[in-house]
Amino acid sequence: MRTPWLLSSLFLFACGDATVLLDGGVDANVDAAILCESPDTVCPEAQPVAGAPCEGDLSCDYDQGRSLGIWTYTCESGAWEPGAAPCSELPGGGCAAPPLAERCRSPFAGSMPVTVSIGPAGAAAFRAFEANEMVEPITGGQGLSMIELRLAIEGADGVGCATTSITLEHEGTRTDPVVSDLEFHCGETRRVFVILPGGLDCSEPTADIGVDVEVTGLGTVHVDLVLDTSMLCLLG
Repeated sequence: MRTPWLLSSLFLFACGDATVLLDGGVDANVDAAILCESPDTVCPEAQPVAGAPCEGDLSCDYDQGRSLGIWTYTCESGAWEPGAAPCSELPGGGCAAPPLAERCRSPFAGSMPVTVSIGPAGAAAFRAFEANEMVEPITGGQGLSMIELRLAIEGADGVGCATTSITLEHEGTRTDPVVSDLEFHCGETRRVFVILPGGLDCSEPTADIGVDVEVTGLGTVHVDLVLDTSMLCLLG
């Protein structure tokens, strides 16, 4: 299980039936070329975003302050991966919260028809999900079950920030849409974590999950995925 940092920190971000978990953020209303950064080859001064590109055998420590301790990020398979979240030993405890995805300011306010895609998270080149592709859930704080994904907009040159709405559907029940301003790097987001709808039964081997995304002014996309619900029993 490669995301122990989620287990102690996601409760700081979650609300409702489906939530896109966001942190960090810069003013991304700039040319797309500026957002096409090269992979980190040395430890960046600021704590990186999970899934951001990196290169080499890097292990970088970041002091979380507030008596929380040091958080170590490592470069694995070309992407930054957080380790276990450092937690305070003070009464009541508390854990550092990672930048789970990227938000932005000044979202695109125009209109142009482009191709919007949803794909798996990871350091590999973006690809769209195949229809009925199997995905595995991960679990965060307070037992929240999620999937991780990436979004892409093809043909929207110059758009570095856009308003997105994500809705999940399971057996005819749709979650409330979650609207967020996401940062796009050359047309692609970093990881986006979305909380799964309730009512999933881990005694069943799989469950059908529909994902709908609207990128304001740019387009929409729908994909049907198959969730490995047996993992929910292992993670729960």
